[in-house]
Amino acid sequence: VIFGEIIPQAICSRHGLAVGAKTIGITKFFMLLTAPLSWPISKLLDLVLGEELGTVYNRARLIELLRVTQANMDLNKDEVNILQGALVLQEKKIEDIMTPLGDCYMLPLEAVLDFDTISEIKDKGYSRIPVYDEEETNVVHILLAKDLLFIDPDDKKPLAEVCGFYKTQFITAEKDRPLNKMLDEFKTGEKGHLAIVKGEEDCGAIGLVSLEDIIEEII
Repeated sequence: VIFGEIIPQAICSRHGLAVGAKTIGITKFFMLLTAPLSWPISKLLDLVLGEELGTVYNRARLIELLRVTQANMDLNKDEVNILQGALVLQEKKIEDIMTPLGDCYMLPLEAVLDFDTISEIKDKGYSRIPVYDEEETNVVHILLAKDLLFIDPDDKKPLAEVCGFYKTQFITAEKDRPLNKMLDEFKTGEKGHLAIVKGEEDCGAIGLVSLEDIIEEII
């Protein structure tokens, strides 16, 4: 028991890869030697008991494993948080992280891009501004701040004219869409990195979510 079980297990549990690398020749020799007996037995056991799956971890077990072994891993706290954030991404919905419409900076379609409006956009510091028609829940355009580079405030251009010229596409998403699905759509880059979140049917927009929001949720 001591020399055939306890000591070998104690050594191999700590230095398993090193021991395995140095004894691979012996292992293969005995595998070949015992194959006429072990192979039929293994096939019989597979038929009776099914194939062995080995150690399998679901998402919840992986998260718990990261938590309880964090002190002994060579990962820092930020890396562990990123791993855990990525694992729970599928379980969270857009409505969990979206910015409610009442907290969003928006512009009405009938606005005029004069000095005051452009200064306000600059002071807010957002790169993408939702534009609504009559009601805030009716988002019809996304204005990109970079589109204002060639706008002269003295011309007092109507916002509708600028939005109609650029016709920037944007994503509309249901509030119960999983974050991993939303991330996949953002990664295509086809319609930008800002999505207008729709509520129940016919109730219009209820908020917005951006690629940055999902990245923040991961980290």
